[in-house]
Amino acid sequence: MFFLDIETGNYLNIDGEKVFPAAGVGKGGTIAHKTGDIGFLVGDAGIISLPNGKHYLAEIFVIRPHDDERVVKFVRQVSRIVYQYLDQPKLSQKYYFHLT
Repeated sequence: MFFLDIETGNYLNIDGEKVFPAAGVGKGGTIAHKTGDIGFLVGDAGIISLPNGKHYLAEIFVIRPHDDERVVKFVRQVSRIVYQYLDQPKLSQKYYFHLT
């Protein structure tokens, strides 16, 4: 369960701690996500809103050596790359990916 602090715009848990850090999300962007960690696997899935009004869903699962913290930096880097790509003013058709 979480609460929205209307003064700051932060989502807080019942103890008043921020629960949706914006790691990898640019200025003005917001994220509502759920993370998971079972030692050898880390996952993060969420809904990201960009300041330009676009929204996207993202999820990432990474298999790692048990409790290796390098995965946190990796997930942030992937998030930042996707966010910066989608935050461009206008995407050219040649950059869209088509699944066949």
